[in-house]
Amino acid sequence: MEAARLQGADTDLWPDARGNILHEAVKILLESRDMDGNFAVTIEESLDRAWKLQRPKGLMKSARAELYVKSRLQQTLQAFTEKEREYFTRAPSKIAILEDTTFRLDYDGVSIIGNPDRVDEHPEGIFVIDYKTSSSLPHGTDMVELGYRLQLPFYALAARRQLNKPVLGVQFIELIKKADEAAGFSLRSITAKRPES
Repeated sequence: MEAARLQGADTDLWPDARGNILHEAVKILLESRDMDGNFAVTIEESLDRAWKLQRPKGLMKSARAELYVKSRLQQTLQAFTEKEREYFTRAPSKIAILEDTTFRLDYDGVSIIGNPDRVDEHPEGIFVIDYKTSSSLPHGTDMVELGYRLQLPFYALAARRQLNKPVLGVQFIELIKKADEAAGFSLRSITAKRPES
């Protein structure tokens, strides 16, 4: 058992519980996104639903602590929705997969199986996206040259094979207050910001 878990309840969530709640809230938000990129569910609603679906492990039973933690999670989700709107404006796409599809690659008797958080479809191909709640993410060169955090390249290979569509880019998205999308690599011609008309 992890040392943090031996300490019992505290004024913050355990990191894995925080990640699970944020992943669930993001999924709820994205499932509500319409064709224009707007969310039918509010940040507060998505968090309340995620809070019920994913137990807030590690947090002491205190209304004040819960309010504080939820306010911090709402800031993260606010940053995510703002970045998501920017991304939708740059590269209008539809969400093809949200977590529920298993990808598999078989090589020389070895099977690699995994579930990407998200795959988006663009007219020219697909984007493979994975969410992380850590601020220490690899860049594309780290993945290619150092063989680090290879789940994204794996998902890209598997998605290309299973969906029979070219992969335009892979992206880690940080679920933190600044919600960076800097880790990964993609074709700038597709995701570059469009000039304002």
